Amino acid sequence: MKNTPLSYEAKKLEFRLYCDAKYGGLPLERRYTVTGEKVKEFMFTLLLGNKRRKEGSQKGLHVSALI
Repeated sequence: MKNTPLSYEAKKLEFRLYCDAKYGGLPLERRYTVTGEKVKEFMFTLLLGNKRRKEGSQKGLHVSALI
């Protein structure tokens, strides 16, 4: 079961990058606090990014490009 922890670590890093881009002005303890609203926005951003990649219009899209 090595893949599950690796997958979780990748998603945690992606969420932190998203929070840095979207909530960079907040103190660290508030920036990375997981809330329902942040998770919803993060998931929407991921889905939007995947849809764009499938259409071929944005290869290698970074989270900050969607914010």
